[in-house]
Amino acid sequence: MSADDVETVIAALEQTILSFEKRQKGWVKLIREAGLDQLKRAVETQHGCTATVFQSVPVKETFGGKIVWEGVVYTFSLTGHPTARRAYAWSSSTEGGDKRRFFAMLHQWPVTSPVKAVRAAIMQELRAANNSEA
Repeated sequence: MSADDVETVIAALEQTILSFEKRQKGWVKLIREAGLDQLKRAVETQHGCTATVFQSVPVKETFGGKIVWEGVVYTFSLTGHPTARRAYAWSSSTEGGDKRRFFAMLHQWPVTSPVKAVRAAIMQELRAANNSEA
């Protein structure tokens, strides 16, 4: 194989890798957009208003040195809600892992940030679990 042949093979491999990376980014974008549509729908359905994505924030909530939840929380601007101008939304996999659960919390005291929204949801789930055991 000549040096020109090697360069041709390398160039072809580079094009294949770039093509794969572009497809991968496209799939990630499609998945992200589908998730945003579902989160938007959750906010609008649960709170009876129109939601527009405002920002996303990575959140890692720990307790006793262990990660309790880690993911991205989206902040939505709200139109038509009587008391709130923002809401926080995210999803997490269910215990079986094949379905997702959607959370949508209004920005109202004490829920005043994405981190506080996640903490409040965790506390609600703990209370619900404790009440079902009693």
